Amino acid sequence: SSEVLGNDPLDFFPAHRGSAWLTLRNGRHYGGFLRGRYLGARMDQGHELAPYASFDAGAWLELDVVRLSVGVENALDQDFEAHAGIPGFGRTFSFAVSVDTR
Repeated sequence: SSEVLGNDPLDFFPAHRGSAWLTLRNGRHYGGFLRGRYLGARMDQGHELAPYASFDAGAWLELDVVRLSVGVENALDQDFEAHAGIPGFGRTFSFAVSVDTR
């Protein structure tokens, strides 16, 4: 039936969600950000996914033509379901190096 399969066109949209950012930077030389996100309960394929909150952070440093960036998503390693029966990613780190050749 459509109830079991989750064919509701509004399926997966939480009634409550929000995010807040704080970004700091010093011109082109360095900067960083903090972000908090909240996603309320929502349905996915007839399964109710629990609400959760997560926090992300990142920073960058520019040295002449090289820019170094680091980040962490889900910094507190919250357990949550991304979809019915599928866990979301835990704490995830990133590192990037970019070069401006202009």
